[in-house]
Amino acid sequence: MASKKAKGKMAKSRDLMSKKRNQKKTTVSKLLQSFEPQEKVIIKINSAIHSGMPDIVFQGKTGTVIRKQGSCFRVEVNKLKRHCVLIVHPIHLHKVKQEAESHKGKLEAELMSSKERLK
Repeated sequence: MASKKAKGKMAKSRDLMSKKRNQKKTTVSKLLQSFEPQEKVIIKINSAIHSGMPDIVFQGKTGTVIRKQGSCFRVEVNKLKRHCVLIVHPIHLHKVKQEAESHKGKLEAELMSSKERLK
């Protein structure tokens, strides 16, 4: 008789959650990093630390820090057409680089100028 299908929190996550050989180890500065309210962050789950780990659905999503709650942070993430509020440990959060946002703005400006030239 076949075994029952796994339906837990970590189901179907073997390759997604496994660390590669060249990935760095967890540092104290990553554990103690802080974020300001309204700051943009990326959720990158560290599989070595289980406390404050968000669901796998949110891996790679971008959110906004609302406030600090204990040693974790409340992060608002847009999932499909609704906003989800997560409580995430700072080891699973990374700051969004400002260069990437400004580069995105430049691309949008170039796209708008090219549309105006076509008219």
